[in-house]
Amino acid sequence: MKTPSRKFWLLLLKIGGTLYILYLLVGFFVVPKVVDHVLEDRISEQLDRSITLEEASFNPFTLSLELIGLKVEDDDGQVFVEVGRLFSNPQLFPILTRRVSVKEFALSDTIIRLKLETDGTLNIDQLLQVPEPEGEEEPSDRFHFSVGLIDIANVSLEIADYTRTLPLEETIGPVTFVAEGLRSDPNIDSPYDFVAKLGEQTTIKWKGDVSVNPVASSGAFSIENLDISKAKPFWHDMLRAEIAGLFSVSGTYGVRLDAEKELAFLKEGSVVLSGFSLDDPDEETQVDFEEIRIDGIEADWPENRVVVESVTVSKPNALVVRHEAGDVLTPMRDESTVVEANSDTEDSGATALVLDALVKSLSIDAGTVQVIDRAISSDPEISVTDIDLKASNIAPFDSSSEAQFDLGFLVNGSGATNVSAAANIPNQTVKGTFALDGLDLATFQNYVALYANAKIESGQLTLNVEYEANVPDSVFDVTANVDLEELNVKELNGGPVFEATSISVKSAVYDSEGVTIGRVEVDHPVASISMDEEGLSLGRLAKSEPGETVEVPEGNEEEPTEIPISISIKEVAIVEGKTDFVDSTLSPAFRSSITGFNLDVKKCLLGEG
Repeated sequence: MKTPSRKFWLLLLKIGGTLYILYLLVGFFVVPKVVDHVLEDRISEQLDRSITLEEASFNPFTLSLELIGLKVEDDDGQVFVEVGRLFSNPQLFPILTRRVSVKEFALSDTIIRLKLETDGTLNIDQLLQVPEPEGEEEPSDRFHFSVGLIDIANVSLEIADYTRTLPLEETIGPVTFVAEGLRSDPNIDSPYDFVAKLGEQTTIKWKGDVSVNPVASSGAFSIENLDISKAKPFWHDMLRAEIAGLFSVSGTYGVRLDAEKELAFLKEGSVVLSGFSLDDPDEETQVDFEEIRIDGIEADWPENRVVVESVTVSKPNALVVRHEAGDVLTPMRDESTVVEANSDTEDSGATALVLDALVKSLSIDAGTVQVIDRAISSDPEISVTDIDLKASNIAPFDSSSEAQFDLGFLVNGSGATNVSAAANIPNQTVKGTFALDGLDLATFQNYVALYANAKIESGQLTLNVEYEANVPDSVFDVTANVDLEELNVKELNGGPVFEATSISVKSAVYDSEGVTIGRVEVDHPVASISMDEEGLSLGRLAKSEPGETVEVPEGNEEEPTEIPISISIKEVAIVEGKTDFVDSTLSPAFRSSITGFNLDVKKCLLGEG
């Protein structure tokens, strides 16, 4: 066999060198021109959108393609996408093993603009119209894919929604996203790191592992200092109020979605809403608080279980206004749409969600509620301050669990109140105590004036109650002790009506048998009665304005329900009583006083029997 000559090898080397140089020339000079032509002419024509490219380059050594200054316009001529730099480094040899492989994909200095027009059309609707495949592809025929590195930096998403009365315009970015070793092979986890800015103070972070087959992910996420006032377009049509506050959320999570098993969980969850305010200046409705913090959130699906370690509300304040017509003012717009259930949708056959929820600890610190009642001409105000609530073991769906509550507050600067309760929320049963110490009745004078031509000059109310209730069975057992100190009631013109050093009601019991009072004692009462041309003063105290007539729709007439009740008072005592009587219809006026009288009555039965 004849050995190839030296000339043959030189010829083969020249041909190979020429082809290699030709390959380099095509790669460096021809491919960029082809890419530019395909983008600006063919793809632009298919999308019916203008596409321009500043520069394209191809490296034949690494098979990498780089695009600089790519712009895609909307059909209205506005820029839809601006790409500063796009870099891709595909690998050819893995195709032989039915794998699409990209060593690196990078995108930087890019702006994407999404716009939802008033008619509901999105500016990318045309791009999303992908033809349906003619037949379902068999798993054995599918390619796997892998991406060695995804590097996205300084990418922003500009969103505009013009379907709302108040348009939404917001920018998400710059966004940074890095993922390594992303593969479609089964049970391969790939690490990722996502960071995005929303405005100057909001940061979104998302870091962990992701799997494509099956779809699964686990890791940690956080949103820091999200300004909720920027979401105003979402509630503008329903609320007149201005809402402000900073929202933060964080936690670790896991999710898996496949045909065999679907699950999701959340651990170490935390939600914080700080500096919240809801202000409706037109109607004076306002709610604000320093902070709401929810810590230790754990959720598990499909177990449908949620456990919260603690909920803390710091310095909440609320203003409630009732106007002249008797309605409570709210920040809702009058034209807001209320969606009501109808017979066609109520029974949809859907399975009700059964949720196992538990809040281990709930606290409200230094709360205040102010009520302005304009239904009364003098605009009386009631303020509940120093609200302090401590609760534990709140399980609204667990009939075997009993929640504990301890609530304290002041009413109009006095009346230190404490309420403690043990409640089974699903069974609607509760038992506990209620204590009110030293409530100044004079602060409620405007409400007294609604029903009586009199005013309370002074009076301190103390109340201690033990109660137990079963709401479904309408069973209520209440035991109370009432003390009223230094009561002084006068006519509106300043004339005396009644005063007493103290009035006490001991061992008052309300149950299914009626009301039983152990003892009523009135100490040093003084009653003042007068007679003039208008009649007896006692008769003028009660107001007797005609009430409104309420029309009952036809077919809804019901007979009034009589609730029989008996009142039994075991002892009544009056100590050192006094009565002053003046009859000014006589000339001269007749005056009489009865002093130093005492009364002791044993067993008084009122009502049935």
